[in-house]
Amino acid sequence: MRQRNFTLVELLVVVGIIALLVAMLLPALAKAEAKGKDITCRNNLKQQGLAFHMYVSDNDDWAAPVRVNEGGGSASNVRDWSHLMQEAYLPQKELFFCPMESRCEWTGSGSTGNRSIGYGLNYYLWGLTTDRSSSNLRHPVKLSVASRYIRGNGGIVLGDSAVMKRWNGAYGGGKAQYGYMIDTYNHKKAIIRKDGRDMEGGATYALVDPRHDNGVNYLLHDGHVVRKSVSQIRSEADFALPYSIKGQFHTEF
Repeated sequence: MRQRNFTLVELLVVVGIIALLVAMLLPALAKAEAKGKDITCRNNLKQQGLAFHMYVSDNDDWAAPVRVNEGGGSASNVRDWSHLMQEAYLPQKELFFCPMESRCEWTGSGSTGNRSIGYGLNYYLWGLTTDRSSSNLRHPVKLSVASRYIRGNGGIVLGDSAVMKRWNGAYGGGKAQYGYMIDTYNHKKAIIRKDGRDMEGGATYALVDPRHDNGVNYLLHDGHVVRKSVSQIRSEADFALPYSIKGQFHTEF
């Protein structure tokens, strides 16, 4: 029996069908990949939440601020929160990298902090530094005291933050110069756009990054993780509360 060969037209039809199927599958695959990265991000935050509470337990109820001055005020004695958590509780540095941000990296500690990790600490609630000089308004606080002022779905601990390497790989100066802390006092403005600038103007550092389908993942003080869209961040003011000034808590802006 003579074997029949495919004609050119038939081959083109088959190739076209395959191309169509691939085009239909790619968005679904991309969506599945983004979903997987979102799950990893949430798990990272939950692990950091466990470390946060372990630190509180080991330090007489004091929550970790952005920076801890160990044995003096010089930069060489300063440890930022991510290094404190990693050295004591979370040896895997990848747990501090959001999988949706390919430019995350682990950098030195000191007064400049670990600026290119994927998450930032809410320094308006938990404090900026243990240095209690008159210029520092964000003193460390105790978790049990802060909890008295947290209402409903609030008490942000960590959130997706913009990393330094988003700006042409340059460190120092410019927008979001602190990629290891987030600003909840200016929360409506402290949202980064895809072009690397702040959303509405006014916030020049400590920006949150809505990299999960135009939303930000947050770890709350009770250990659970929530997603907030840009519109929710702008409209739900109470979510960013409370904040503290020199240990005094405020429940409205």
